[in-house]
Amino acid sequence: MHAVQSYQKFSGQQYVDAILHCSDKKVCTNLAETMNVSHDSIYQEFRNPIKTTQCTLDLLKGLALDNLSKNGLYLIFDDTQATKFYAKKIEGVEVGFDGSLGMPAPGLKIVTALLTDKNINIPIDAASYFSKDLAQAAYKTKSEIAIAITRRVKDFCNITRVLADAHYATRQNIEFLSEQQQAYLMKIPCNRVVEINEQQGQLKHVLRLKKNCRVKSARGTFKGIDCYFYAVKIKAGTIVYFVSNDQIDPYEVVDLYRIRWNIELFHRTAKQYLGFSDCQMRSIEKQRQHILFVMVAYAIASVRKMLMKLACVEDFINHIRDVKTARGCTSVAAVEANLC
Repeated sequence: MHAVQSYQKFSGQQYVDAILHCSDKKVCTNLAETMNVSHDSIYQEFRNPIKTTQCTLDLLKGLALDNLSKNGLYLIFDDTQATKFYAKKIEGVEVGFDGSLGMPAPGLKIVTALLTDKNINIPIDAASYFSKDLAQAAYKTKSEIAIAITRRVKDFCNITRVLADAHYATRQNIEFLSEQQQAYLMKIPCNRVVEINEQQGQLKHVLRLKKNCRVKSARGTFKGIDCYFYAVKIKAGTIVYFVSNDQIDPYEVVDLYRIRWNIELFHRTAKQYLGFSDCQMRSIEKQRQHILFVMVAYAIASVRKMLMKLACVEDFINHIRDVKTARGCTSVAAVEANLC
């Protein structure tokens, strides 16, 4: 299996194995103790974060190419926060909203991207997102970050559709995807000004659902860009609006958009099991590298979950931690080799 070969050659294998095996907070001291190695041995992957980051991105790319279907491949974007309650000197920490806590908290705001064929999920990239006040001249919008990641991913695979929530339904991103002839489906705020059938106004006013009607679609423009708009009534009578650049059966829009949930599953597992927010290093480059290592750990677990026919990624993580408890720490590559 290609996944075994590429992972065995990966310089950060020890750190990723430690993340998967360690049941405690994922800081270098605990990771070193889990693997029964020195702290310096664990930390060495962060001495040249730029080089290590490129190697990690290359591994994620390789895992995607080797394990995902070549057809029906979806690129999903979302943003989350690596909360750092007690951080005072970590670069880039700002107060932001933590969705899992339902409250503002200090942390690093991260744009994440994931590739899925609906069976295996491979997180493919992560980039920090800073406010204008903090970033100043280096400020980039979430859409600009997503565009850069989309360009990179399109260089090595064919994306069936880009999926994202309403934060990414901006003129800049929609224009880019349309120019690239890249199919997409995103939520769009109901107050966006659009033009449908020569009527201009907020989407909620120009695309109305009739009584007892559950869905409606129409072709129109947003900021002069040709789009298809969809209004879908979901539970409790709430109406949700979507936008795409190709025509989709309006009754299938919600099911198609639900594929985006795969990135939410990644965020949950990464935070609860893999220490997404645990890194205490001060450098923003090292913080990103830790998150990319977490992504590799999740990708490996997602591949193994599928091959072992487990119900979820967490089942594989619990399995490998049970193996560690029973037999001592065994590398994931060794577990993979025994299964192949």
